[in-house]
Amino acid sequence: MSRRKRLISEEVKRSFDAELDEITQVFGYLFVSGCLPICRKTIENHKFTAVVCCFDDFRYDYPDCVLENTTLAIDDTCDTNLSVHFQKIADLIEKHRKNVPDGKVLVFCHRGASRSVSLILAYLMIYHQKTLKEAFDYVQSKRKVSCPNSGFFRQLINLEKQVKNISDEVCSVKMIRPFPGRPEIEVADIIWRKSLELLEDDDDDKVQ
Repeated sequence: MSRRKRLISEEVKRSFDAELDEITQVFGYLFVSGCLPICRKTIENHKFTAVVCCFDDFRYDYPDCVLENTTLAIDDTCDTNLSVHFQKIADLIEKHRKNVPDGKVLVFCHRGASRSVSLILAYLMIYHQKTLKEAFDYVQSKRKVSCPNSGFFRQLINLEKQVKNISDEVCSVKMIRPFPGRPEIEVADIIWRKSLELLEDDDDDKVQ
């Protein structure tokens, strides 16, 4: 059976599922997660000074350590305009890094994979001068479930073009159509490659 059609092993699935219960540290001052681990005690233990919630059906009474909380009404769909929030959230993260004593920012969405990760990638491009590929590789090394949807990737590619003042041809990530018979399916090349690598690693583990 084709590797593209096979499912990854239960062991790999479990490792991904385990991350959904975790808050992942990107830097000492920046964290990402889904909504499952969010509770008052967890926020107090981490001493977060700012929290960014990426969906508007989450209501929470944050502890006193949270000096600033932002809720964004963002759907995890390819036609959602996330880019309007890139600069604002990047500025918030950098403000708490530079100007708030022991500042720590948590960015979370339902699964901690698409919306929240996209905002952190934008921050890394805006304030750390990373290419989109460099930013994604770094965040994905910390949180393997990181996977912005195709629409968010297109917006992040546009951000890279603006920040780096480059053209489509030299962007570090490109959108591709991997299925000749399904031209409507478009994915980021880096996601496609990571998916194939995951399947290959899974095959190697089964052989061993």
